[in-house]
Amino acid sequence: MAGMPFTHVWVEAPFYSNALAALPSEVTVLYAAPAEDRIANAGPAQGILASSLVQYNADLFRRLPNLRIVTRTGIGVDNVDLEAATAAGVVVCNTPEGPTESTAEHTVAILLNLAKRIKQGNDNLAAGKWGPRADPLIGVEVRGRTLGLVGLGRIGRRVAHICGVGL
Repeated sequence: MAGMPFTHVWVEAPFYSNALAALPSEVTVLYAAPAEDRIANAGPAQGILASSLVQYNADLFRRLPNLRIVTRTGIGVDNVDLEAATAAGVVVCNTPEGPTESTAEHTVAILLNLAKRIKQGNDNLAAGKWGPRADPLIGVEVRGRTLGLVGLGRIGRRVAHICGVGL
């Protein structure tokens, strides 16, 4: 298979526009069926851009005889039976850096939401409960505070960096 170009790639979920833009124009992109049998139209696929929506097991590999690679977006491959993939000659890859930035940013957004009481303020505003006595909704300033992190993997280190540059 070395040097042989891929002509069909199956996309499990609709959020891979950047990855799809990187594919050569000769590649046919097959999209997941909206039915119970999501892989119904994946028959000729040689590659899969996978999320965690489908269990990749021996049965699936038998149903996709042309499949050569499953690229899992994200860190984990726990929805892929690695032994079955190996037996079927399917290479499994992940993208360990893929979700790092967005997950770290989301974590910081949640921290700021909690510190600044954004949700409570928004709920009060929507309910018409906004006025001069909004002091409880101001929240706290995060500058100069100590942030405790449990785990310093890729995401934890990125959160530490974001929070350490001036928040």
